[in-house]
Amino acid sequence: MSLKAPLAVIISACFAIVAHGGAAQSAALPSVYDWITKDVCADASNHTGHPDGYQRHDAYPVLDKSGNPLIVVEMDFGYDRPYGTFEAGDGDGYDLYSIHNGWVSVGGTRDGGGYSQTFWGSGCTDYNGWVFFPTSFLGNLTPGANGSTYQPIRGDYWEANAENWPGPCNVFSGFDNSTLTSWQFVPQYAFGGLNGAPVKNMDTIISTHGFQNTAQFASSGGLEVFYFTKQYGGTRWEAWAPAAQNRPPQQQQTCTGPTTMTYQGMAFTLVDCRDWSTTVLLSAGWEHPVWPVPDLNRLSNFHFATSLTSWTKAGPNTVASPLHSKAPIDTQAGAGVSYLSLGCGGACRSTQMVYQDIPISKITAGLRYDFGISAVSHGTNAGALRITLNQVNSSGKVLQLNAVTATIPTGFRSYTDANSVYRAATFTGNTTAPLAIASGATAIRFAISPQTSAGFWSAALLLSSLRATKAREDSVAFTELEELEEQGLAPRSRWSRRGFVMTSLATGFALSVQPVSAQTITTDTNGLDAGEVKVKTKDGEIPAYRAMPDKGGPFATVLVVHEVWGVHEHIKDICRRLAKAGYYAIAPELYARQGNAAAIPDTQQILREIVAKVPDDQVMSDLDATVAYAKSAGKADTAKLAITGFCWGGRVVWLYAAHNPNLKAAVSWYGVDQQPNELRPKNPADVAAQLNCPVLAFYGGQDKSIPPELIEKRQAACKAAGKTCESKVYPDAQHGFNADYRPSYNAADAKDAWARMLAWFKEHGVA
Repeated sequence: MSLKAPLAVIISACFAIVAHGGAAQSAALPSVYDWITKDVCADASNHTGHPDGYQRHDAYPVLDKSGNPLIVVEMDFGYDRPYGTFEAGDGDGYDLYSIHNGWVSVGGTRDGGGYSQTFWGSGCTDYNGWVFFPTSFLGNLTPGANGSTYQPIRGDYWEANAENWPGPCNVFSGFDNSTLTSWQFVPQYAFGGLNGAPVKNMDTIISTHGFQNTAQFASSGGLEVFYFTKQYGGTRWEAWAPAAQNRPPQQQQTCTGPTTMTYQGMAFTLVDCRDWSTTVLLSAGWEHPVWPVPDLNRLSNFHFATSLTSWTKAGPNTVASPLHSKAPIDTQAGAGVSYLSLGCGGACRSTQMVYQDIPISKITAGLRYDFGISAVSHGTNAGALRITLNQVNSSGKVLQLNAVTATIPTGFRSYTDANSVYRAATFTGNTTAPLAIASGATAIRFAISPQTSAGFWSAALLLSSLRATKAREDSVAFTELEELEEQGLAPRSRWSRRGFVMTSLATGFALSVQPVSAQTITTDTNGLDAGEVKVKTKDGEIPAYRAMPDKGGPFATVLVVHEVWGVHEHIKDICRRLAKAGYYAIAPELYARQGNAAAIPDTQQILREIVAKVPDDQVMSDLDATVAYAKSAGKADTAKLAITGFCWGGRVVWLYAAHNPNLKAAVSWYGVDQQPNELRPKNPADVAAQLNCPVLAFYGGQDKSIPPELIEKRQAACKAAGKTCESKVYPDAQHGFNADYRPSYNAADAKDAWARMLAWFKEHGVA
């Protein structure tokens, strides 16, 4: 390879709409998808069951660019790097599962060796080459049920062959008709059990692919075996070699079970295996990472195969040349990877770039765009590239700017552009705020501009996608499918208009905290008007508990945000205590769409199945609706508005204080941080600069979930922004020290904090 300009960038680009479904009222996916999606979320720190730091794995639904459901089965190999970060140099990849023409199949892959393939079926049909089993098989899931087929298949390494996706296909040639695929149903197959991990017995469909009855297969072929369960989708994968090849059994133990078998009368040895059934949810569910999936691409010629077609070069001295890498690794599977050499001719200016415009008619407002590049700097010095996703008018004037400047290293691990442009690349990018279409905008312009005069070869894999809420339900469904179709496959907001699981509040205390303590406080309703009400939201109504004095009014208003257990008896009692103090107190059930936390006996199950699925913007919207309800009822003075919340609700207090400009005061009780993701992108310190009112925060000195440095971080952020924030740490108190129904209760500290809260409200005009 030779450098043709002082500054160069290799670029392939993707502009995708990724619809991550949630449960929907109207358009659930067919039940067959339960066998290929994963209902147990991977966690950012989850290495459980993989003693050697083995591959992490997830499988979630999106809609491809044709509007068809597609399961992205990602494979993350970066064990010492953040989970969910796409890195070509690690061999990170994916399979793309789908259901077409009555078959469950894999239509494309980017395997651990790198480079993307497409699998064609008979007549060049997308997705129907490499089949797993027919959908009709699900009607006969009895012990011993099985079947087999010789399905025509053709594969193409389009990425390594310098071709545009999905590559060429001739309906009359290139198909293999001699490869056998078989499937069988095995009830209660035993997974896991490695190194003391639990054994999980699950009904399983086992699909075996690759057998050919030829001498060449015996000497150089192999089988791949896929195990599918409803809980984990693709739960296990195995590679088997004919025994005649004399390959030793797998050296690194990653699965239990036999290492030899006989298939179609031929002896085989197990040479590799992955078992993902050991995945457990360690904390909160992990948001789907951004993977460069070509089936979601909204740009034309995103790999710059042979030309700059569909792209525009702008600015003085801009050098942009489509090239092919001839590095040995990049040519092992084909003619060589396409890329774009982009330079600024030695004097970089902001006007130098290559760009492509997407008509604004194809863009949906209110959604987030992920965009970025994967790049490597040529030579010995790192450099910088600017990636922009701008709204422009018909004259090219920028009306709204979304941009990130990326520092580009000179390689990844042991790779540089000299030995692999592809593997040397490092992915980097950004996410826009929910997009508001600017008046007069005619296009979204994706542009890449060199910012430094250091030399670049940059294998740039741009991924730009519209992302909605994550899909993680026992029965996976897409969010409002009719709307997705109407709007070009994208939902209108980051949280779905789901069916409301809870239409009434729970009775009594949450099941997972029982038996309750003998010191539990019960506040009577004498002199109060208290009970359940219904709050209208933008998508229906949620239940809430409201308490106020039964005479007089209007009363200063306090929003009460519940703990992790939802609005159970303790939160209702908090409302009654505030009402006794002269307030209109109201606690909305903020989990109404996700489930009844009070009815679940295990707290970890609540975190996994309910809390992990509640988007912050849904919570903000529901709290706004609660304020509107209180105002409309005539007894609440919402000009004197405060908020308080506990544990899960303590974090929400900070967020709502930054959200609602009409708040006068906020009090947070031991509000814990949460792992940031698309549903919950920010924590208290992140919103300190946007606070609209003074915040008082209570903490327990013995609370291991909120270390002192976190408290200091929040205080420092408030101070830097000039905001009024006070912290009170009770040295001997535990987390939940105000929860009188639990062992963590500390009566003296709870009494002191309650008095401080009421004084804080009064001091800031809520009385």
